[in-house]
Amino acid sequence: DNEDSLNALVSLMQLESVEEEARFRGLAKLLKIGLKSFARVLKKILPKAAKAGKSLAKSFADENAIRQQHQ
Repeated sequence: DNEDSLNALVSLMQLESVEEEARFRGLAKLLKIGLKSFARVLKKILPKAAKAGKSLAKSFADENAIRQQHQ
């Protein structure tokens, strides 16, 4: 009787671990998809941000040059 219940418990635990493994794989897949789309968005945004940063730096440099001329 004890052996039967032990076997039932072991098989239940194995079932749980299989379900958990499937759940974990599903989460990993979702995370991977999320990271890929985030990387895509970054690839689109970064060049624009770099251009904006360059123009901002240029305007600061121009402003500094103008200030230096006025001194």
